Amino acid sequence: MPALPNIRSAYLSWNPIANTNFYVVGVCEGTARGGPGLQQYRTSDTSIKITGLKDCQWYYYEVVAVLKSGAWAPVESGTFLTVVPAANLQSSVSGANVSLSWSPPCGSLWNEQWVDIGKSPGASDVFSANVGVGTAWYDVPMSFAPGTYYWRVNNKFGYTWFPSQNASFIVSGPSPTPTPATNLKCSSP
Repeated sequence: MPALPNIRSAYLSWNPIANTNFYVVGVCEGTARGGPGLQQYRTSDTSIKITGLKDCQWYYYEVVAVLKSGAWAPVESGTFLTVVPAANLQSSVSGANVSLSWSPPCGSLWNEQWVDIGKSPGASDVFSANVGVGTAWYDVPMSFAPGTYYWRVNNKFGYTWFPSQNASFIVSGPSPTPTPATNLKCSSP
């Protein structure tokens, strides 16, 4: 199974190999064997969580079975990218129109990004749209009624979604227009 990336970590799992004593998992920076920062793990399980990785870094991994006979058998190898959610969420409100911007996460050039807007943190009950890959801003194509709204950017990396922290914006109602007094009569004391 491909590695599932996470923030500063990755989860690896693989199919068991018969007659195995244990597995050795090697991880290094880059997209090929031999990169810097080699980490090695020994496990009897068929999965492992690798922690302490750098954000926005490609890693190469290799799983090898050490058989009861003493021989080695390759199990799986591949690459993964550690991720961070979108950050620096900013909103600009002009009347009932809203523009959103953010710092896109690493990998956003290849992965889906969604903007969700709701009436509570994490909700998408007001608006949700796929804003495309590599995007760093979005003008919401609707007008908002007065109120407080919460929004976030969800980024998909492989099989996993990484939502940003929630941000909020306030849409104010129109200022009341004073009504001119008509037929005003004054009396003297």
